[in-house]
Amino acid sequence: MSARDGAANRPLLLENLGQCLSREQVPRKVLEAGVDGYGSLEESFVLDTYYETFGRPPLIVVMHYPNDVDDNEFVVIRGAVGEADPRWTTSLSYLARIAATARAQGASLLIVAIPPSTQLAAPDTRRNYQDVLRRFCEREGVRFVDLLDTLGQRDVRDIYIERDPHWTATGHQAVAEILYEGTKDLLAASMPAGQPRPDRTKP
Repeated sequence: MSARDGAANRPLLLENLGQCLSREQVPRKVLEAGVDGYGSLEESFVLDTYYETFGRPPLIVVMHYPNDVDDNEFVVIRGAVGEADPRWTTSLSYLARIAATARAQGASLLIVAIPPSTQLAAPDTRRNYQDVLRRFCEREGVRFVDLLDTLGQRDVRDIYIERDPHWTATGHQAVAEILYEGTKDLLAASMPAGQPRPDRTKP
């Protein structure tokens, strides 16, 4: 997994995801491949270089934030960086490289769009960021999760730290649940033949 939450907070998301898997009796573990400040270029390099070292994970999750396109996330959200802009095409080219690696390895890929807190009050800006990623994923045959769909229904103060782009503990838990729900079928399908599926009749 590649996470972009800030070095101090990232373990919360990984811990919450692990708890989701444990609760649902899914025999998988979460591996962190993200480093604070990494973008799609570095993520594609890490995947190409360390996929075997990581034990050939069957599911790869890329967390994408507007500053993966431009350091100033607000110009992306406002639409000042169009889809044909080299900043967008460059970012998408690295995501295409990640998608190609996943296909070559027989792994599933999930791309997740992380909305800045300001987007929760301006969902119409989705067309400038999330919809670009959605179209890319449709072309590449990659599963896409737009966190704005669910987080946008919550109070921004519950999800984001005040005057800070990072999530609160509640935000991390909410995102972990969204990611689990968006991938549980892929996780089940990745289990080796003959391995028992989770028994949800047990407490």
